[in-house]
Amino acid sequence: MVTNYETKDSGTHQEYESGMRRDSQDGKPRFDLIRTRLQPYEEQMITRYARLLARGAEKYSARNWEEGCGEEELERAKASLLRHTEQLVAGETDEDHAAAVWFNTQAVEYFRWRLGGEDELSDAERYERAQRTSEINRLATQKAAEMRRRSRMHAAAKELDAELNAADFPDSYPDAN
Repeated sequence: MVTNYETKDSGTHQEYESGMRRDSQDGKPRFDLIRTRLQPYEEQMITRYARLLARGAEKYSARNWEEGCGEEELERAKASLLRHTEQLVAGETDEDHAAAVWFNTQAVEYFRWRLGGEDELSDAERYERAQRTSEINRLATQKAAEMRRRSRMHAAAKELDAELNAADFPDSYPDAN
């Protein structure tokens, strides 16, 4: 499938001495400003945040937190955000509280986004949506467990096959009679 993309033009261009022209960056996100210029890579907030997400993925599974979709998860993220903010301001260094503030801010905004439109639903529709989400999560967990079980069985079969291939079998077996 070929998509017909368009090249947007704000009408304002930036011209360079070389003759190159580009559309203006006005009003566009500036991802290039997220990283500081002087701070080492390991100390950049984006690196620390990525490390926090990696530790969370190892502990809970990647993107596990994105399964949250209700008020309870939103309130939990808010509580964690406030706690880590207070710990950061207090100067505690037992955890990367600054990265945790970033994470919980993202979680709060994500859960708010997921809850969008909930006001327009009836209690029955909210209950049905929660049940569907719960069932999807249950099935996904069940499927993941099945995949892990199959992977372990496959690994065990390969190990047994390797052991059998390495065994020193005689060229002929004695007759069973």
